[in-house]
Amino acid sequence: FSTVRITGSASAAEAARQMILSRVKDSAAQQSSSSSTSSSSYLARPSDDAVPVEQRFVGYIIGPAGGTLKQIKELSGAKIVIDQETREQGYSIIRIGDSGSAENLRAKELIEAKIRECQAQALPPPPPPS
Repeated sequence: FSTVRITGSASAAEAARQMILSRVKDSAAQQSSSSSTSSSSYLARPSDDAVPVEQRFVGYIIGPAGGTLKQIKELSGAKIVIDQETREQGYSIIRIGDSGSAENLRAKELIEAKIRECQAQALPPPPPPS
């Protein structure tokens, strides 16, 4: 949130106001169009794997401040995106790049291990969002 103070003649101030509004509108349009190529569609390619995961495990896979997911990416070398567009249906899709590659297989192993770890702890489902 920013505040702009415009001074000068009425006509100059109005011209400046219109220019600022135009730039803000252009910026918002750019952000909107770039979000249409969001991370959820980034790996929605035939050469990638889409692994459905129960929503209750997603937070554990992501980890605090994204740390667990970052570690899985670093250890495996795979490109991984978590698509949570289906979270209201009780699951999310973990998209792992380059199906069949060593990086892909390692990422799957690490994710499956994290899920097994959560299941072994018999973690209760997180509370519903308020």
